Amino acid sequence: MAWQRVVLGVAILALSVTMFVPLPLWAAVVCISVATLAALMVILHMVFSRPRS
Repeated sequence: MAWQRVVLGVAILALSVTMFVPLPLWAAVVCISVATLAALMVILHMVFSRPRS
């Protein structure tokens, strides 16, 4: 569970940098892409690792 918090922390940090720091377009796209991939990775891990009933 610890790695998911780290990955989501990276996602939040990337989105915060995108919102509050004036970046060139390519850097903003990279930050948003990192945040999206991190969130998808955690969500997919949660979906596929939950116990089956």
